[in-house]
Amino acid sequence: SINGQMVLDSGDAGTSDWVRLQKGANVFQATYQSPPAGDAVVRLLWSSADHPAESIPPKHWTHLAADPELGRDMSMRRGRQLFAERQCLRCHSGGDAYHLGSGMPELAKDAPLLLDIGLRLRGDWMARWIENPAACREQTSMPRLFHGTKGPEQSRDVAAYLATLQLGALTNDRPVPDEEATIRLGGTLYTQLGCVACHSLDQSPNLQADQPRISLRHLRDKFHPPALREYLLNPSRGYQASRMPHFDLEETEAEAIAAFLLKQADPPPAPAPAGDPVRGKELAEAAGCIFCHPLPIAAKSSAPALADFGPLDSGRGCLSTEPGKAPDLGLHEESIEDLKRFLKSGLPSLKRHTPAEFAERQIAAHNCTACHERDGRTDDWTTFQHEVARWAPKKEEDHEGQPEPAQDRPSLTWTGEKLHASWVEQLLSGTREAPARPWLNARMPPYAAHAAPLARGLADSHGIPDSAPAHEAADPQLATIGRDLVTKHLGFGCSDCHGIGDQAAAAVFEAEGVNFRHTRDRLRPEHYHRLLRDPTKLDPKTTMPRYGDAHGYT
Repeated sequence: SINGQMVLDSGDAGTSDWVRLQKGANVFQATYQSPPAGDAVVRLLWSSADHPAESIPPKHWTHLAADPELGRDMSMRRGRQLFAERQCLRCHSGGDAYHLGSGMPELAKDAPLLLDIGLRLRGDWMARWIENPAACREQTSMPRLFHGTKGPEQSRDVAAYLATLQLGALTNDRPVPDEEATIRLGGTLYTQLGCVACHSLDQSPNLQADQPRISLRHLRDKFHPPALREYLLNPSRGYQASRMPHFDLEETEAEAIAAFLLKQADPPPAPAPAGDPVRGKELAEAAGCIFCHPLPIAAKSSAPALADFGPLDSGRGCLSTEPGKAPDLGLHEESIEDLKRFLKSGLPSLKRHTPAEFAERQIAAHNCTACHERDGRTDDWTTFQHEVARWAPKKEEDHEGQPEPAQDRPSLTWTGEKLHASWVEQLLSGTREAPARPWLNARMPPYAAHAAPLARGLADSHGIPDSAPAHEAADPQLATIGRDLVTKHLGFGCSDCHGIGDQAAAAVFEAEGVNFRHTRDRLRPEHYHRLLRDPTKLDPKTTMPRYGDAHGYT
């Protein structure tokens, strides 16, 4: 219903009657129940004298955030997400019904492989991390396992044991160079790849973004220098769920970034007393480290099974606000209440996978808005341009005096409606042979583990089914007319800014456009027609001109 008027009910099929909106806010209310089987789609479009039917831009929507029922439901949803992110099933067995392939994809998330950690990380840093992970990184999912007066000593013992794990060898263990040219190249790459959007090199990270950035001042304390170079080459090695993007760096690039970061980092603190690796192994076994991390140890602890959560007092154990023997999750009181509410009544939802919600969770988890604008929110990379300028190369060093191509990254607002799901999956899996925007210094990293469900979820969030481009033959007569229209002497001069197959763009003025060879595979026809009708309506930053009138005619 719209403003109290019913416009579509369960007996209707297809499109509703037209509804005239009132000036200012309009109240929309939808009640929906899934069909017994199969998919169903509901889409809400609007039109006016100025434009045909189209999706309503997300920035025009708001909701009653203070609604009590919505508050309870959102609390349970947050609790469900926390339960999956914190990998509670690793310790609290839930049986086969809650494992991979039967519900939330996050339930199958792995934890870092530690079998070679002694080659990669310094023991003193590991001890500080184990003693209080949340103090080192606010958003960590690693719990605090050792409490009380013995906590620091126990943490050093476990770190001493982990330092003995040195399976294999580094691919390249030579020192990271400390040469000015290498460091300068690393600073250039740091700015071009957008590292500043997720990381800070300051003592106290600027928190203008929605998510706190991770400071990199501790890298000399954390990494053995050659291991930092190797980590940058392959961040997901031994940890597929890592949030650190894989930029497909050349070894010289990884070395340069490592040299730059190590130059900016603080020196390590004074060494702490050495721990006992024998006691550390015993403590790791008693703490159940093997439930999350593959380790050559036994499991000498257990936790209540998921089926036993109901009769338990949900304020005990991990959810207690008082220090005890259970792991300390480092959660705020509101998050603990969210988990309690979920545990009381929401466990069956772990078996359900909703692609649209999964896409939203992954956009937040991987901090996609650090690099991409979405729904009118400026990306974090742009927010921190003053920091980028500090490390960016001087203008005279850029492109031998030539102006740099525009570096605007595409908005995520219309992704699911704009792109074929098949293209998005290829992009996210890293299987595209060439980028659509090769002039960008930024690199789109792959997220192969979640490419398919994320592509499906982005489409679902717009009410769009999975789609792939149709490959029927084009009308020869229309193709001939279209070929003329993209030229400068017979049409609109599209070929000035857009390459056409192997033919490069002829005369780019401000920003190059995507090569036309990608158009059919990338763009859904509906979005293509909307874009040509009024480019700036979809993307206010675009330099694409408008050639048609309000009705799309030229």
